[in-house]
Amino acid sequence: TAVTWSLSPAVGSISISGIYTAPATTTSSPAVTVTATSVADPTKAAHASITHAPPVRMSVTPVSVTLGPSQTVTFTASVANISNTAVTWSLSPLVGSISNSGVYTAPATVSVAQTVTVRATSGADPTKTAIAAIALTPGVSVSLTPASATLGPSQTQAFTALVANSSNTAVTWSLSPAVGSISGSGVYTAPAAIAAAQTVTVIATSVADSTKRASSRVTLASIPAPTFFPAPGAYTSTTSVTLSDGDSSAMIYYTTDGSTPSASSIRYTEAIPLSISATVRAIAINGTLNSAVTSGYYTISAPLAVVVTLTPTNAIIPVGLNQQFAAFVAGTQTTAVTWTVSGTGCSGTACGTISSSGLYTAPAVVPSSSAVTITATNLSNAAQSASATVVIVSAVGKTYYLAPAAQGGRDSNSGLTASLPWLTPNHAGLNCGDVIQAAASTAYVSSNFVVNTAPTCAAANNVVWIKCVTFDACKISITSGSGMMFGASYWGVQGWEVDGTSTSGPCFLIYPFTSTTIHHLLFADNVANGCGGGGFSVNPSTQISPTNYGTDYISLVGNIIYNSAGTTAYCATGIEVYEPVAYDSLPGTHIYIAGNFSDSNVEPSVCNGGGPTDGEGVELDTFDGSQTGTPIYSQQAVIDNNIFLDNGGPGIETANNSAGTGPFSHMYIRHNTVWGNNSDPNESTYGVLVGEIVIGSSFTTEVFDNIAVTNAIDGAASNPIYSYWVTNGNGTDHVYHEFGYAVGGTVDGISSSLGFSYGPDNLFGTNPSFANPVIPGAPNCSGYSSVPACMATVIADFTPTNAVALGYGYQIPSSTPVYDPLYPQWLCSVTNLPAGLVTPGCATASESGSSTTGTSTR
Repeated sequence: TAVTWSLSPAVGSISISGIYTAPATTTSSPAVTVTATSVADPTKAAHASITHAPPVRMSVTPVSVTLGPSQTVTFTASVANISNTAVTWSLSPLVGSISNSGVYTAPATVSVAQTVTVRATSGADPTKTAIAAIALTPGVSVSLTPASATLGPSQTQAFTALVANSSNTAVTWSLSPAVGSISGSGVYTAPAAIAAAQTVTVIATSVADSTKRASSRVTLASIPAPTFFPAPGAYTSTTSVTLSDGDSSAMIYYTTDGSTPSASSIRYTEAIPLSISATVRAIAINGTLNSAVTSGYYTISAPLAVVVTLTPTNAIIPVGLNQQFAAFVAGTQTTAVTWTVSGTGCSGTACGTISSSGLYTAPAVVPSSSAVTITATNLSNAAQSASATVVIVSAVGKTYYLAPAAQGGRDSNSGLTASLPWLTPNHAGLNCGDVIQAAASTAYVSSNFVVNTAPTCAAANNVVWIKCVTFDACKISITSGSGMMFGASYWGVQGWEVDGTSTSGPCFLIYPFTSTTIHHLLFADNVANGCGGGGFSVNPSTQISPTNYGTDYISLVGNIIYNSAGTTAYCATGIEVYEPVAYDSLPGTHIYIAGNFSDSNVEPSVCNGGGPTDGEGVELDTFDGSQTGTPIYSQQAVIDNNIFLDNGGPGIETANNSAGTGPFSHMYIRHNTVWGNNSDPNESTYGVLVGEIVIGSSFTTEVFDNIAVTNAIDGAASNPIYSYWVTNGNGTDHVYHEFGYAVGGTVDGISSSLGFSYGPDNLFGTNPSFANPVIPGAPNCSGYSSVPACMATVIADFTPTNAVALGYGYQIPSSTPVYDPLYPQWLCSVTNLPAGLVTPGCATASESGSSTTGTSTR
């Protein structure tokens, strides 16, 4: 039965077993005849004919292009020699996005230059591809400091514009509205007369790229006629005497030689009592010197009292870590200080460095004498200073091990090896910087995570981590109570998942057990899934009377919160920070909620004995302490760069930050993407609070750079859903540079908010056109490296395709530190904080590091 094979013409090849292989390239040659000839009888043969099809050929145009942030380019794929010309597009690395039609959009932020490869793959033959190259370059960016200022008539404020990623750092200045004036160097001058309070936006526009700009807000305050206290006359006293004209923005001019004050006299803010050692003639002026004002002269004799105080006065700091110091100056108008570091066992940077804002960084090596001195000296009076002692210690950071009982976890073990793990994290002798590494397991039980032992934290700026060895591989499933409960300070949780499909408690509960305020708690890269009492719940101690104990310095960074408001026992929400209590009065951000994904938190039809009232993605609740009697919380709180979707109530809500006399917490809401919330039609008690972002009875709240989009016309109790809703606010609230779109046209709502108005620079009524706005469903993060990796599809789905909106809402975090006054500086010292959850804001305004000396104004 053997045959021999032959080809005519001899194009291609054929094996002895009859396998034909076409040539690598084909031309217009005729068909090839394949002949099988019998070996037994060569006169007997059979034939077959082969026709060669030309190969699929592909190309992509353009083959290379250079783009800046948010720019787009359309690629065209050419597919030849086949009827199916469809292609699929892909990127390597996955930076930016590309549509099905080949439109590539660069990311909104490009921190460093890099190359992205665009690949078109044939739908008919996946082995055929063509590529093009995109060179991404950092785009021009503009930042402006300060972010805000309040001025009276004729007062001035110097603004500084920084232009990055361009050799041309020039800017042009403009005002909106054109009230007052601004010089070419950025000095704004308020008008001489201010009839009523109003807001002016100062805008710096890059000369290199006129599409890039930054803005700051100036609040112009009208000044009432002066009322002088005490009455004009002569006073002799051994204590200080306060001069006041009834308006905190006015100035008091005075001299120490009895002469009439003039524009060159010493100027003194009336908020600080005037205490001096000589006879003084002082006059209160409405914002500026006015020689026509002759009333209000005083003669006062009192001791000199220029005082500098420093907080804290003592600190123990491990090498390389930071400590924020604050200087307060009384008795002089010049409150700026110069910072210095010195030590007997070191000099220069070997003693550490300190920035102009008072942020001290310990050196990498302990000096021969471990104590150094931080000094703040008043600029106007070098004899007045204050000092603090810092003791530098060696780095901390031991590793301990944790496992469930089924895997050998015992608290009687040493915890020092994976074979002798602890069962619970409650152990004496832990120090901030230590890591308790948990073995991967689904057998953990919540009763072992009632954390009530505080580690030692020398610098008060770090945590002990309870860290899963692999992201999302350590899980606690609960049917009652909470998954993890923290009643002690200086703890961090990283890489865990808590599931509670039938529990009435929260996944993660932060709650002081005893008569103390707990603080410095950090939750990063975790999953809260299905817990009825909330994903993360931060509460004061309601079982202690009087209720003056709560929580402070809470950071929730890069977590997932899903379907965590289902209990009927009480009304819950995805993330709730309720009535915090200040641990200290240091400046900067104390409450920080950033990089989180909170969705589908919907309450049942009945909770807490009535209709649902919460179910928000996140709520900053009752910071004025008006519900349980905690002190008014006046520290800074920030909700930054989160995504909130499909929650039963508002995506973001601030409530009850207005009772009492204040001062109130300054709340910032920035760069969040908020979509499709207010999905629960049963919400009725607070039905008027129907907005994607709601400011309710909340003063000193600042909202900017967000995207808020509705996906329905009506929500709770058939009320229209607004993108933004402000109720019971006032002129201290500001909603500006926002992107808002409502399918029913109800973008901006106001109720009972005297002095409040929207603007400036809001883009309302334009659809950002998200790429694929769908509800993500329950998280399944097994196999992913982090929360952002698990949420990559959600991030892509809620990226605007409208280029105008790309700078608003959620932004892909960068690992490169930037200057960000809203970033909590204590996080800059936290060891083992996962990268990629948020952009670290640890750089100063003018430098990426610190200096041995600096100057600041308080």
